[in-house]
Amino acid sequence: MFDRRNSSSNVELRRANIMNDINRTHNELEQRELQHNGISKERKNRCILLVGLSKTGKTTLMRVLADPQHVPNEPSLRVSSATTPSCYEDVCANSTTISLTVVELPSTMIDSNSDLSNINKECARLGIDNFHLICFCTTIDIGIRDQDVHAFERFLNHFGKEKISSNLCMIITRFESKTDEERRRLRDELMNDAHFRNLTKWLKQGIHFSGALNYDDWRRANDSLCDQFESVYNYRKDLLALIESDIQPFYLQPIQPKKKAPLPAPIQSNVKAPLSRSIPV
Repeated sequence: MFDRRNSSSNVELRRANIMNDINRTHNELEQRELQHNGISKERKNRCILLVGLSKTGKTTLMRVLADPQHVPNEPSLRVSSATTPSCYEDVCANSTTISLTVVELPSTMIDSNSDLSNINKECARLGIDNFHLICFCTTIDIGIRDQDVHAFERFLNHFGKEKISSNLCMIITRFESKTDEERRRLRDELMNDAHFRNLTKWLKQGIHFSGALNYDDWRRANDSLCDQFESVYNYRKDLLALIESDIQPFYLQPIQPKKKAPLPAPIQSNVKAPLSRSIPV
């Protein structure tokens, strides 16, 4: 008879061994980066904005920037109900020279029903008035949808294509198991896509990739996790190098309160009141 307890125990043991190997590799790579960067370098303050519709991997990307060993939660159909941005400070590890702040916009702030001026207002409320990098996120799982294109176009028009393009990039998430050839092919598809190519020219900071250790592979203790980690770490390293580079920040314009329309002047009647006359007796 099949013993589920032994099977579960074996999976847990394999998973622990795999994650120990990944942790060991991570520590070696981080130590190498620390030696390369040095500890005397002045830390650079950077602030990035993550933009995208629901289920495009924004939160996972933020967590991977903090720790490439991060394993996302089990996939769910539940959509975030957030209506205001999330702000995360000191995201990166000590091996970098970056002090990173990440602002994540919820889907409700950029969808077709949203007032995009609320982005400016909410960032002002958080005390943030500029971003070094603005990352429009989408995922390989669902591809580029019409609503993604529409949201991206509205976002560009709101902030001004010419003004924002020098700080704009696209990040395609959930790419941890793809090859170099698949990355190249997808880039080419995006650049030549009939719906999207008119927008890709504004991505002056390019198209990049990200991923995370796959939850199902983690649950089953698949050996593929080690290869996934290598890809995740390298994606993260490339993104951090981009974030650290000398990009002039994009400054948000404050939204001026709308002036109230002046009250209309009272209407003066040209009709004269009748004269009072005494009635003769």
